[in-house]
Amino acid sequence: MRLFYAIRPSEECLGKLWEASGALRGQVERGSFTRRENLHLTVLFLGETEHREKAEACLHEIMLAPFELCFASLGRFRRGEGDLLWAGVKADPVVQQLYNDLSARLRKAGFQVEARPYVPHLTLARRVRFAAGTEFATLEKHVQPCCMQADALLLMRSHRVEGQLRYTELARQDLRPR
Repeated sequence: MRLFYAIRPSEECLGKLWEASGALRGQVERGSFTRRENLHLTVLFLGETEHREKAEACLHEIMLAPFELCFASLGRFRRGEGDLLWAGVKADPVVQQLYNDLSARLRKAGFQVEARPYVPHLTLARRVRFAAGTEFATLEKHVQPCCMQADALLLMRSHRVEGQLRYTELARQDLRPR
């Protein structure tokens, strides 16, 4: 089972992110854009595992108060097959704290956690090739800042249904003060 932890955007932020995605589609030659219902902030990607119960137990150990989460920028990871475009999260130590806490709990439970630095982002598109003459710096205007109250952390499953990628919520931990 392919698992990850995520925060879903509020309806208001989801609308703005979807608008940004639509505007960006007109600036690319090709790319695979994330479907609206799949938009999410990945907190931590576990990958393939048969230990759903352990992953769920780690989720339920998280004790964190709800916090403000702001999507405020456009970024990209350059890749050979095309760029990955993402909406960036305004720097906030709480997001990093959540990642660090979850990582520590997962390692203690025996999971392998990526060693690379955490860059909080919401993937808008994969394998993107820009139209000739497109200046990446001019695309930032398409991502309108949006803030929301993050009030739950989700354990999600990534799988294909009739050829389409789907993210299914398996478990939820409402955020609340310690």
